[in-house]
Amino acid sequence: MMKFVFISILLLLTFAGCQKHEKSTNSDITLSGMIATFPRPLYNILFSNYSKSTGRNVIANAYNSEASIRALQDKTVDFAGTDALPSDEEYSQFDSEILTIPACLGAIAITYNIPGISNLNLSGPVLADIYLQNIKYWDDPAIQSINSEINLPHKAITTIHRADGSGASYVFSDYLCKVSSKWKEEMGKGKSLNWKNGVAVRGCLMVAGSVAEIEGSIGYTSWEHTVLLNISIANICNSKGNYIQISKESILAAADRDYPDDLRVMITNSSNEKAYPISCFSWILVYKNQAYANRKVPKYEATKSLLNYIIDPENQKMAAKMQYVPLPQNVTDKAQKLVDSMEWTK
Repeated sequence: MMKFVFISILLLLTFAGCQKHEKSTNSDITLSGMIATFPRPLYNILFSNYSKSTGRNVIANAYNSEASIRALQDKTVDFAGTDALPSDEEYSQFDSEILTIPACLGAIAITYNIPGISNLNLSGPVLADIYLQNIKYWDDPAIQSINSEINLPHKAITTIHRADGSGASYVFSDYLCKVSSKWKEEMGKGKSLNWKNGVAVRGCLMVAGSVAEIEGSIGYTSWEHTVLLNISIANICNSKGNYIQISKESILAAADRDYPDDLRVMITNSSNEKAYPISCFSWILVYKNQAYANRKVPKYEATKSLLNYIIDPENQKMAAKMQYVPLPQNVTDKAQKLVDSMEWTK
């Protein structure tokens, strides 16, 4: 119960952190956005530091990736933070071109609660079968066979998943679609999935908190939130057959690849032998042409300024101080070109 009290307090403090930029400034420009819960701790600091250095307020409410994308479609925000690439259908619902700007690297951690077990190995197909309820107990032969040095208990598995349309679900399901034909056929990829069982909660922090509270449970959430609650994280088998512990080095290894100019690519199930296989980007989406919804040039300039601030290598170092990873140089270079392409044209 105490952990849930802690979670509630932390959520209130985090929300307050997004809002508290009301010092006296020489500018009346306020940027508003909607962001996902995955990178919220990092954005809180970046937005606060940006406000202090520029005098411009940034108000960013954290809901989920699905709500963020919808808000930008409705043109009620200046930017949208998402951990899920918009689908082709979602892109088609924007009435002008959208830029996809990476803000940081992170990873989805598979966290579990088995007392006395702190070094669990899991593979993609086993994870899929757990969430499909084909594997129901922790001592199932499929799990035990890849954990020969551990005596797993005959305890029912409780799966925890997101109830809201989340980027974490998108990244998790994108990975499982690549490693399990059963998952791809029965569940597919998306921010909102047709879950048939398990415990549904809203937000990354609540997934982590639920796993911390429910013995025998398993969940997927951002690495940052597992660290907050000090709960166990599984090692995941990558495409080369190596069981990889989540770390900044293994996340960066997953990002070691070539990129298209628009940076619209997932990095799950990387071919790098050192890569953690459920690694991902978190993006900020903006309209390329900023002359919409009665926006004036100063608002466009401020939005561009904020994006330049986020991708600046010096400011990216903040990600390294938390459970996120700064953008690699080849990604930063392409992101800079995307930001430079922004315009205000009637």
